[in-house]
Amino acid sequence: MPAYPFLGLLAALGASEVLAKVRRSFIAGLLVIVLVGTIPLGRSQKTYRHGERRAEETTAALAKKIPPDAVVFCEDLTGPLRLYAGLAGYRFMATDDATLLETVRILNSFDRPVFFFLDVPPAEEHFERLLGRNPGFRTALRYVGRIRGCRLYRFAPEEQAGKPVSVRNSNSP
Repeated sequence: MPAYPFLGLLAALGASEVLAKVRRSFIAGLLVIVLVGTIPLGRSQKTYRHGERRAEETTAALAKKIPPDAVVFCEDLTGPLRLYAGLAGYRFMATDDATLLETVRILNSFDRPVFFFLDVPPAEEHFERLLGRNPGFRTALRYVGRIRGCRLYRFAPEEQAGKPVSVRNSNSP
């Protein structure tokens, strides 16, 4: 569960301080505190953090578009991918370019389909920087489409009609 319980408690304490200053009746104050404290809790139930998409629905839609043996690099949906769709999902934002590109290369050599699902805005920004630093990697990507507003790409160097694809980091020797 996200930080909503803490935020609910904080909001309720703030409301109680305001009500103490105004000196309203105890019952009215208690009702306001309960209402203010439960709003964040009600919003946190089974929602995906960005745009309040349900994680179950997003992962089910993703599972329909990709093969069951695929590896999905994303950020916030890595746990729900395993839980709801049985797919291998790995966070990629904290991984350096060289390690990420080598991991993708190894997975591809084992004939595991590799996808990038840009499920949060910071992942999109990180992905764009990754592509900017590694132009060879960009040419090996195929846009699959959008799932609930998030872009999905497949690493598919074999679709380049015989052209060799280098996924090495352009900054490495």
